[in-house]
Amino acid sequence: MALHQACEQMFGTRQPFDYLACPVCGALQMARMPEDLSAFYPPGYYSYQTGANARWRQILRRWRNRDLWQGHWRSSAWQLLQPFDNLLALQGLGLQRQHRILDVGCGQGQLVLALQELGFKQVLGIDPFAEASAHVRVLAIEHLAEGNWDLICFHHSLEHLPDPLATLQVAVLRLAPRGRLLIRVPTVDSWAYRYYGPHWVQWDPPRHLYLFSRQNMQRFAELLDLRLVWLRDDSTGLQFWGSERYRQGLPLQGYRPLRGQRLRADWRARALNRVHQGDQFSCLLQKKS
Repeated sequence: MALHQACEQMFGTRQPFDYLACPVCGALQMARMPEDLSAFYPPGYYSYQTGANARWRQILRRWRNRDLWQGHWRSSAWQLLQPFDNLLALQGLGLQRQHRILDVGCGQGQLVLALQELGFKQVLGIDPFAEASAHVRVLAIEHLAEGNWDLICFHHSLEHLPDPLATLQVAVLRLAPRGRLLIRVPTVDSWAYRYYGPHWVQWDPPRHLYLFSRQNMQRFAELLDLRLVWLRDDSTGLQFWGSERYRQGLPLQGYRPLRGQRLRADWRARALNRVHQGDQFSCLLQKKS
């Protein structure tokens, strides 16, 4: 296996980490896992930031999520704001409000809260590093007793796990008959990975322990005896402005691009998605019975 090295850059520590590349599918896996992963998820880590939202921001968020869920996003002024990609990814899945939905690696549970506000009653988020709340439990899926979920989501959480295949095997056991897995992950099968190399923003060592290829995700589906319903690129402009920050030796934490910069980058990302060169994809896997 080829050895690759990349440095931690989100917080600017520049600590190097080695990764091994699969000679068959090109996926990357960290060569030596850190003993204490929690040390790399400080309070400022973006997944856990909630902020002191003012009342008007909460109202705008609810309006945005309602319009997005009803399919009005593309034709509305909400495009001027940052979309909620995790909720957008659930569109078109035919979800009903009685369906049981589990969000694995949910951070502070923003998706769970949004779904509850949209009328979903049986929604739960789990995350071993988050703070417990009314809609988030602090545990890994291996320790979750409940099963029979209609949909289990891994929104950019699977790449943080030391053995993603083993975790997915547990998830399959928690699915209802004909239940589905929605997986969204970064991919090395991308223009951004080839162009930026170790400065690619979604490499993100040491938090990303595993970086997927399309081929190895298809292999996972076979090993799990699941049907691969679809696999779609859904990358964003982060691959451009985030990677450029890293290439300049600047940390990403606390940085927000200008609106025009973000919109131009998102336009470029959509162009890459159309030719299957985006730096992340989502895939839907379903139990065969």
